[in-house]
Amino acid sequence: MPAISGSSYRRASHASSTAIFESLEEIESLAPGLYEMKIDNPTGNLDCRRPQYSVRFEERQVRDLDFGTPREAFDRVRQLSELNESAYRMFISPLVRTLSNPWSAEMLKWMHPMRTSRYVFSEMFSPWMNGIAVLARLLEERRTPLPPDNPFLCKERAFIQQVSETILTARGQRDAAEEQAFFLLFGSIATPARETSVAKA
Repeated sequence: MPAISGSSYRRASHASSTAIFESLEEIESLAPGLYEMKIDNPTGNLDCRRPQYSVRFEERQVRDLDFGTPREAFDRVRQLSELNESAYRMFISPLVRTLSNPWSAEMLKWMHPMRTSRYVFSEMFSPWMNGIAVLARLLEERRTPLPPDNPFLCKERAFIQQVSETILTARGQRDAAEEQAFFLLFGSIATPARETSVAKA
């Protein structure tokens, strides 16, 4: 199986996205259903435009899709999940039902981080935030954009770019670690087959 570099894969993905974008009218004219988009590109150039390549849509059924799902591995996951659920129902659920009451439910609702992050910094809960609101309005009125070549602005953009790259790298490492952990715990993962499909509702 030939190796595909990251740049080649990105170019191929970009070419597929371009073909979809240039075929929107054809997609709109399709009857409702699931279709596989096939691209015929005799030039081999991933950056070419129509009419150098042609597109056709072939109707498919859901059962025709092959994602290379590792059935045995996910069966092991299902068995473990069912075991955990049984243990929870037997040991944890009775205790939770015993300790739960309307007061504890209300407390947990208002202590949820997504709720506290809103009302803790509101003027009704924190009166000192009124001063922040006044200061924000003053700054908005006197705000002047910096020139594009401002050194602090350039450093800010470079820092944001570095943070973005760090997040992407960390995300890739996290996904690889999770995949490896899944492989070690439950078995091998089959490589999913990649096809360009278009669903028309």
